[in-house]
Amino acid sequence: MRRRVLVLCALVVVASFAVGTGSYSAASVERDATVNVVADKDAYMSLLYSDDTVRLEGSGAHEVTVVTVRNRFTQPVDFAVTVTVTAGDGLTVKADAMETTSVSAGIGDAFDVPATIACQSPGQHRATVAFDVTATGAGVTAETTTSRTIEYLVNCSNNQEQTDTEV
Repeated sequence: MRRRVLVLCALVVVASFAVGTGSYSAASVERDATVNVVADKDAYMSLLYSDDTVRLEGSGAHEVTVVTVRNRFTQPVDFAVTVTVTAGDGLTVKADAMETTSVSAGIGDAFDVPATIACQSPGQHRATVAFDVTATGAGVTAETTTSRTIEYLVNCSNNQEQTDTEV
């Protein structure tokens, strides 16, 4: 009798290894997801900038706001803004964000990214300012996938004093 019980126990153990415990290693579940594509100004990483060519008149330096960034996330976020400039010979453009500006913004906070465009010679000159923004926080990462650009057309007066602004 003992022998039969021992053989039966051995068969139960072997059978349990062959069948498994009923757990699984993968599952597939259908879920609904909604994605809304919104304009830059309405996004969680809100970006306000000019879509049109910005026209500036006069000699000297012009203070401009390249972009206003607003935190519309539900938590504080750290933003990094990098500005790239292409300017003609008659202009210099300087922005602090040319070396990446980092700003911590609370919920609803906004900050400006300024630049100075200075005439170096009379005439009509063009500058292109591009910027990229990255936002990081607890469980949050967002970034511009393509650079946003702003065109500046500057009509520098003929009777101006030359400006020695370096980039």
